[in-house]
Amino acid sequence: MPDNALNPVPTDAIISPFTFFTPEAFTWVVTLFLLFLIVIYTVFTLIMVRQVHLLNRNFKTGLAFIFTMISYIHLFLALILVVVSLVTLIL
Repeated sequence: MPDNALNPVPTDAIISPFTFFTPEAFTWVVTLFLLFLIVIYTVFTLIMVRQVHLLNRNFKTGLAFIFTMISYIHLFLALILVVVSLVTLIL
């Protein structure tokens, strides 16, 4: 009885779903996912800057300038995070 009688398909011809799941591919998937999350977070900070602007326009307080500056600093730091992430992705 030949070896192939019990198993007609050779095992080297079967494509495993794990052959495409290499550590390098996993690293790229995680990196792109994290970059996507960072961009979504930056969009959130843009929305937050707009909300602070609207609140300062509707409710007059002595701290309006401080709130505005904090929101702009937060936006600036989020943009720096996006740039640093893109630079590290390219290099």
